[in-house]
Amino acid sequence: MDPPKADKSNANANSDDGSCSYAGCTDTLASNYDVNAVSDDGSCVYPCSYYGLNEVTLTMNDSWGDGWNGNTWTATGTSTGTVYGPYTITSGSSGVEIICMEDDCYDVVVDGGSYQGEVSWTVSDAAGTILASGGAPFSDNFGVNTAC
Repeated sequence: MDPPKADKSNANANSDDGSCSYAGCTDTLASNYDVNAVSDDGSCVYPCSYYGLNEVTLTMNDSWGDGWNGNTWTATGTSTGTVYGPYTITSGSSGVEIICMEDDCYDVVVDGGSYQGEVSWTVSDAAGTILASGGAPFSDNFGVNTAC
């Protein structure tokens, strides 16, 4: 890892005299808190729990390795109407999305492209429990801390 870049520096300096200030995330609650940063640069990233949401992992796979060929995964909260997605693999054999979701029942649609037999996916919670899985085409639901 490269050392942090100083906001004020002297190209001829060979030691830190304490006059340099480092920009980065200064919030200790953030996932990317930087102990060396003395000025906040707005780059802080927070875990789902910070917002009172659940961390859910969507793992997408393509057996041929050429992406999902136009297929997408979308989930819509049945009580909130919140839409997550559309997510896809534009190229390659796999992709992962970390999604912060509310407690709700979600209608999931995976469709819209060709070579659907190559498409597979799983949704798991932070503990690794699989909440839903399937291929394409797919239209069904799953719950996050809720029975559907």
